[in-house]
Amino acid sequence: MRFLALGLIVALAACQTARIPPPAKIQYPEENNSIVVLVAATGQRARDLIHNVSARCWLDGVVAGAQLIVKPTGNVEIVGDKYLLVAADYAGLKGARSRWKLTGTALKDPVQRARLVETLDQAVKTGDTSCPSIVG
Repeated sequence: MRFLALGLIVALAACQTARIPPPAKIQYPEENNSIVVLVAATGQRARDLIHNVSARCWLDGVVAGAQLIVKPTGNVEIVGDKYLLVAADYAGLKGARSRWKLTGTALKDPVQRARLVETLDQAVKTGDTSCPSIVG
């Protein structure tokens, strides 16, 4: 009797997990949708600036992303439901400035591309990393 009850529980559990849909696979864009930007900071200061502008501006105010991911390397990704909207990857130093490579589907749109660069430049100049949210 115990084996029958245990078998029934295992069978029901297997049916329950089969109904959960797998998570959506994020599709990464081709490399031709990228630009390199210069940030007048290096090291942790540059990473903090990129993280803050990504969280306080780009996520909601520019690309309307679903999630912000900060990688152990300090690079960031903003993803939507299925696509990588924008990623900022450290690309080395150029003098006293750091270089960051921006990629993602948002860079295909010239308005979003310009807004990403504009808000990053503004954050570098003023330290203000917030921006108004986009209007629907």
